[in-house]
Amino acid sequence: MSNGNILLVWGDNRDRRALYKALATTGAGVSFANDPSQLRAGLEQCRLVVMDYDAVRDTAREVLQHLSLQPSPPPVLVVTSSNHKADLIELFGHAALTNLVAKNADFNLNELIITAQKVIRNDIFGLDKYLSWGVQAYQYNITSSAGRFGPMKDLESYLHAIGANRRLAALAHSVADELLMNAIYNAPADPQGNPKYASRSRTEQVELLPDETVSFSFACDGQYLGLCVADRFGRLETDTVRNYLRKCFLQGENQIDTKDGGAGLGLYYIFQSLNHFIINVARGKRTELIGLMDISGSFKDFAQRTKSLHLFIAGGRQQ
Repeated sequence: MSNGNILLVWGDNRDRRALYKALATTGAGVSFANDPSQLRAGLEQCRLVVMDYDAVRDTAREVLQHLSLQPSPPPVLVVTSSNHKADLIELFGHAALTNLVAKNADFNLNELIITAQKVIRNDIFGLDKYLSWGVQAYQYNITSSAGRFGPMKDLESYLHAIGANRRLAALAHSVADELLMNAIYNAPADPQGNPKYASRSRTEQVELLPDETVSFSFACDGQYLGLCVADRFGRLETDTVRNYLRKCFLQGENQIDTKDGGAGLGLYYIFQSLNHFIINVARGKRTELIGLMDISGSFKDFAQRTKSLHLFIAGGRQQ
């Protein structure tokens, strides 16, 4: 095993060769782990771990458990075709998990390449990374809770103009509104880090200060509709996201609470309503939430696809 920036732990040799070629396009070295000694050595050196959860599940669990105990582990990307609740509860329980890539029947290597590039280059922000080159995004600055209505109406008109399925269009509208409400009410904090508006009812109007404005953009490349909302605070933690999602999947007595300032159910709703949910954070500076919906087919096609989650922290390794 040669030294490399990306450690690939994969079961199928043919797929592994294809993945090697794809990941090598990032300019990073790619190493394989074929036995425990290679795996231990690789984990000490790599900047990104990529694992086939379906084929090497026991090994993947051991790696996730090991890295979750480390103070600053490398990001771990897990590829799986499973959408079983038990698997998601287990995976979201590992603090080392940063990227969950859906492996559907038409598994697309582009998502893997984009993720690896963002980690290796420490260039995490931007909706444009996920859409075809040249697509024009519509961009807005939101200065109040009421200020979201105009852009939301524009999104509705845009979806109608491009012929989006009505159920998908309605879902996209609802997700965009939830993203904006989270950024407006939950993100702003005072200099001591205390939430400013989170305890307010969402029916109560909020006027944002100039340094609290929220950015909103959307675009479509014919297959994916991209929604992007960013705040200027960078307060969302990756552990918080995983814990919220895990608790919501557990349900019952472990269901997440709805106390003031809680955004758990909103994040769960967003995750369940998208094909790809991307969270980019520069702590104390910026949180960017990106949602991708495949609108090229029917609502049934959309709903049956396994979902991806990506958590990126500026600087690479998790803290």
